[in-house]
Amino acid sequence: MEETMEPDKIWDCIVVGAGIEGSNTARYSASLGKKTLCLEQFPLPHSRGSSHGQSRITRHSYDKKYYADMMPEAFALWEQIERMAKEKLFINCGCLTIDSPPYTSINHVRDNLTSNGIKTEPVSNKELKEKYRLNFPSGHQGLLEPTGGMLLASKCLAAVQNQFVKFGGVLQDNEKVTDIVPGDIIHVKTNKGLYKTRKLILTPGPWASSLLRPLGIDLQLKPIRTSALYWKVKQSGFTAEENYPCVIDHTPDCVNIFNGTIYSLPCYEYPGMIKICLHNGPAINPDARDDVDYSWVEKNTSEYVRRYVMGVEGKPSITEHCIYTVSPDDDCTLDRHPKFDNIVIGVGFSGSGFKISPVVGKILFQLAFGLQPNYDMAPFKIARFQKSRIKSVL
Repeated sequence: MEETMEPDKIWDCIVVGAGIEGSNTARYSASLGKKTLCLEQFPLPHSRGSSHGQSRITRHSYDKKYYADMMPEAFALWEQIERMAKEKLFINCGCLTIDSPPYTSINHVRDNLTSNGIKTEPVSNKELKEKYRLNFPSGHQGLLEPTGGMLLASKCLAAVQNQFVKFGGVLQDNEKVTDIVPGDIIHVKTNKGLYKTRKLILTPGPWASSLLRPLGIDLQLKPIRTSALYWKVKQSGFTAEENYPCVIDHTPDCVNIFNGTIYSLPCYEYPGMIKICLHNGPAINPDARDDVDYSWVEKNTSEYVRRYVMGVEGKPSITEHCIYTVSPDDDCTLDRHPKFDNIVIGVGFSGSGFKISPVVGKILFQLAFGLQPNYDMAPFKIARFQKSRIKSVL
């Protein structure tokens, strides 16, 4: 262990959590020559957090402008990571946003993309049926972003971690942080030893609250168990090679009737199966994730598929699971600790953090080392939670 070999070593930066946010943060830090240690509580690779699985949607198509503004840099950084990895990490199949009158979501998406120079294409209700096999009510319309697509998630995570190590970083898994003692030099205690660092960046995913509360912060984060559902298709036309895009249903009816946004990715992970999921699930304790009833997730998604998706069986053939950490306002927190400015927090990505993680990593590094990010950070401040409990910490 590093501390045993060099008991007086002081790291420039320690990152806690080696999911996609922490790994990209560590990679960025090491790429700039900082002595960086990344600690992961579980043996790698694992499927216990939010960064496993084979596919994630990536897109410029956000209706919140502060996320849309991050995406051009995110795409560029993912391209850089892909080029360095010398393997394919992104499939450009497009992303189709669905909305209904008064079309608030796709109007915001179109405006945001236009301001960033990203082209979109309107998709009529007739085209939704004939081209994409989506049998929506007559008022539903679509907006296609041709630049969107799928990130190959597990390959992305492995590539980022490998590049972190190549840049000189140290990645230590199966090592859980048990205590943090703030100060000019921060002491980080694990189940294996003690480390010292000038900067500490916390990206612990679903385990955020257990690390933040002893530091006097409660962001009222809620880990939820989500289900990745795979459905057999009954005809051709659902693959990325056949120009079938990722689809996100942002209609108010979808949220009101099915208790969340529904999204899909073309056939890729399992031959002849499309991935269709509900962006919601039951609240859980991440250390007892199976002790919940999640049957309603499959029930609601199945009803949606039977109503609206033609050419797909009405019951999923394969179910996998993931954990998202949801914040009260669905926005992540990227901020310095209010009392200790050499401790930086990146949590609460609410199921939308994978695609922006290279930018998140850069921002968290900048916050830790006293640099000014290029983005409006107001939406991500701890102070936005009026009811958050921030206690005095000795």
